[in-house]
Amino acid sequence: MSDIIYYNQGDLYIKLFKCINIYEGMSATGKTFLPRFAEKFADAPRFVRISTRKDYEALISKGKDIISSEDDILFLDRFDLFESKEVLKIIGDWKNICVLIDYKQFIGLPFENMKVATIKFDGKRIEVKSEGIV
Repeated sequence: MSDIIYYNQGDLYIKLFKCINIYEGMSATGKTFLPRFAEKFADAPRFVRISTRKDYEALISKGKDIISSEDDILFLDRFDLFESKEVLKIIGDWKNICVLIDYKQFIGLPFENMKVATIKFDGKRIEVKSEGIV
């Protein structure tokens, strides 16, 4: 079992550690488009996007059952709007799961193993990776 999710096909490049990855980007960088873009590739990792209050409530009620495979990427979009003690506890307890968090006003989160991630989208190609991965 690898501690990295790696995918490189066509216009999609993913290389993320299986841990909590924080993305502090500005708007219009392709992050919200990323899950739909990845669906174009049948063998790409599945993104489970959580972006609304209802989605975050489902995460709290289902916990780890919200993802179906250790190769899924849980993408917590708009995290700064819906952060809660319950969500922090749920994702903080997970091991060997890739979590990508969009957190525009990152000050600090209570997680031990956390990486910074970058997302680049040039209108055609999307690249998402954890810092420290060559």
